[in-house]
Amino acid sequence: MQDELTPALKQFLNIKKEYPESILLFRMGDFYECFFEDAKLASQILNITLTKRGTKAQVPLAGIPFHALNPYLKKLINANKTVTIIEQMEDTKLAKGRIVKREVVRTVTPGTIIEEDFLDSKTNNYLLSIYKNDKIGLVFVDISTGEFFVFESDDNSILTDLIKINPAEILIPDSFDSVLKVNIQKVLNSKITEQPFIYYNKDFGEEKIKETFNIISLKSFELENHDEIIGAVGALLQYIEYTQKSKLKNVSKIRFFNKEKYLVLDAHTIKNLELLQNSDGNIKNTLLETIDFTKTSMGSRFLKKNLVLPLKRKEDIEYRLNIVEKLINLKTEQNLSEYLSQINDLERLASKVMYSSASPRDLLAIKQSIGVILPLKSYIDLLNIDDLSFEIDEKIIELSHLIESAIINDCPANYKEGHFIKSGFNKDLDDLTNIKTNLKDVLLQMELKEKEKTGIKSLRIGYNRLFGFYFELPKSQANDLPPYFVRKQTLANVERLITEELKNLENSVLGAEEKSKNIELELFNQILEETKKVVKFIYELANNIIQIDFFNSLSTCASKYHYTKPKINNEKKLFIKNGRHCIIERIELERFIPNDLLMNSEDQNILVITGPNMAGKSTYLRQNALIILLGHLGSYVPCDESDICTFDRIFTRIGASDNLALGLSTFMVEMVETANILNNATENSFIILDEIGRGTSTYDGMSIAWAILEHIYTKINAKTLFATHYHQLMQLEQDFKGIKNYHISVKEIEGNLVFLRKLEQGPLDKSYGIQVAKLAGLPRGVIERAKEIEANLDKKNDVNINNEIIDHSNQKTNSNDIKSNKSSVQKTLLG
Repeated sequence: MQDELTPALKQFLNIKKEYPESILLFRMGDFYECFFEDAKLASQILNITLTKRGTKAQVPLAGIPFHALNPYLKKLINANKTVTIIEQMEDTKLAKGRIVKREVVRTVTPGTIIEEDFLDSKTNNYLLSIYKNDKIGLVFVDISTGEFFVFESDDNSILTDLIKINPAEILIPDSFDSVLKVNIQKVLNSKITEQPFIYYNKDFGEEKIKETFNIISLKSFELENHDEIIGAVGALLQYIEYTQKSKLKNVSKIRFFNKEKYLVLDAHTIKNLELLQNSDGNIKNTLLETIDFTKTSMGSRFLKKNLVLPLKRKEDIEYRLNIVEKLINLKTEQNLSEYLSQINDLERLASKVMYSSASPRDLLAIKQSIGVILPLKSYIDLLNIDDLSFEIDEKIIELSHLIESAIINDCPANYKEGHFIKSGFNKDLDDLTNIKTNLKDVLLQMELKEKEKTGIKSLRIGYNRLFGFYFELPKSQANDLPPYFVRKQTLANVERLITEELKNLENSVLGAEEKSKNIELELFNQILEETKKVVKFIYELANNIIQIDFFNSLSTCASKYHYTKPKINNEKKLFIKNGRHCIIERIELERFIPNDLLMNSEDQNILVITGPNMAGKSTYLRQNALIILLGHLGSYVPCDESDICTFDRIFTRIGASDNLALGLSTFMVEMVETANILNNATENSFIILDEIGRGTSTYDGMSIAWAILEHIYTKINAKTLFATHYHQLMQLEQDFKGIKNYHISVKEIEGNLVFLRKLEQGPLDKSYGIQVAKLAGLPRGVIERAKEIEANLDKKNDVNINNEIIDHSNQKTNSNDIKSNKSSVQKTLLG
């Protein structure tokens, strides 16, 4: 078959051998063509016509216009495909008698995108590399912003770490742990790309790091004795070079991501509290949507990252709280918001500059942002908030002036056709522009001159794309022309002729267009190089704007929705007065009923909360977890007053659903998540547990719930809110000093249930399940029959069940070991 292929197809196949996993976009004139299996795949994903090429081989072919590349490329990337772009590196006219020279210019993958059209402006686009040996080394980079972090993980936290980072693409060695790979695929939608194991070699990584960052020792980045991280970094840097055809350009150093600074939120907590996504997978009615008042894409990304990385240290939290307090007291949010809303995404613009993919419009966006940042700086200085003050390097001002003097404001999108450099910026360009601008007058003067010289009044100058400029006159008068007129074309009634002067003018005009375009592109590249020289200052400005935007967002939210500044303590005291659920209070039609929370390690460390369904137990659990989380973020919180102790982790077990992907039942999912809590929580953790044990029989569920509460109290001593329908658990208050009973109050009026939403001390006398069923609209006959059955069951079973549970609790040894011969699942949980 090779003998039947054209030289271009053979060239395509040779490149395909080097990029077997990619869809190749092969430039041929005005189109990017795909051939063979790539064509079939592209036609399906892009919904474009699949045809054939060649008379003998009949090779499948699908193509897209070169000027419309981005929309098609975006579709391929969104389909998790890797795309390699092959460009023509010379004019086809110069390749007479041979194949046109073509080269790979870039491979585009989900983790290596820098095009703004492809990216969510409020979300980072991370490329992550993992290397697992004795430890697990993780490195992640956002090429579009220049962020680069490394840290070590372990088997227990790796999946949670990956969910928090949520990378677009994950690099793994081809010898990677197959079980871990499968688990990653189950919890993330990231593209997983295998790399040759040699790229994860420590020596390879060390050399790659030194070469990329131009250092002589890894001590510069404190990477010694972190072999797994070194391996992961080396593989990532190699991949970037392979895909971008250049070294990593917009990162100057490797930063360690210090996990110890942050309160830990596992994947279940992030999901259960709906921090970033709701149950439908979008942002509506999430904590992020509720508190996000940022005005820049950069600030929004920063807030989103920090929402799943709340601070842990008291001094770090108070530092943020004090800045928010100053902004609130100074009433700055409106002025700051007006400035910030005019600032573009400097992080991503700077990265485009470093990869030479910035356009004149991008430089105008940088200039416009600098123009806003100058008065913003003056305003910040007047506020006298040292923590938000910043400097602007003089080189930034000079760059702004350069862009202002060079590029027109209404710059065309397709700048490669020219017409974007200002008049007066370059003399040679101005001269060429004058030739094009004055062409009409020059032609008119030439035409008048020749009419006078020849005496032929019907002589005129014309133009078409095929023949260029020409003189035209009736055939009958052609013989009267001087000999310097050369016949060019004969038509039915007219002759078209050319003179040396007209030919020279044509060459000058046509050459001027091409020359001016080339000069403009050359001038733009020079400006781009000047921009690269100060790009580190642009990144510094971006970081300053991010901090201002972040704190302005927190202060705006606090002012708008009456949040208060929490006190932060290290004494394990937790007090919240009139706390509110920050999301629900904004979407409920009825007035939100606030509730208090008081917990300390001795008298009241576990609250067992009863109440009927829909009374507000889950809301109460979640609202306190969210208040604690917001406090650790450094935000004001939705309550009248609060004193929040520092926690190391927040755990949640809320809701019940099967996990079909993992082959787990509702009850097993509940037990696995609970086991994770019991095995990892400490006395400095905050735990909320909602309806533990409801996924199995009443007896088993109650036994497990009882044992779990005992274990948390005696073995962990973590602050815990425990919502339940098992009224028998109220017995625990008598056995353990720190366990207290509470309920969400309701009233039954003439058989109808009224939810009061207020937390009160003590147990609830009944569950009101039948009344809730009545509210849901069950038929009257079903409700009446349920009441009869309930009455019979109460007589026969309630006492027996109570006695069994109490007898079981009395089997504890003096050391408070929890034992049970009733449930094997319980033993597993406590093991």
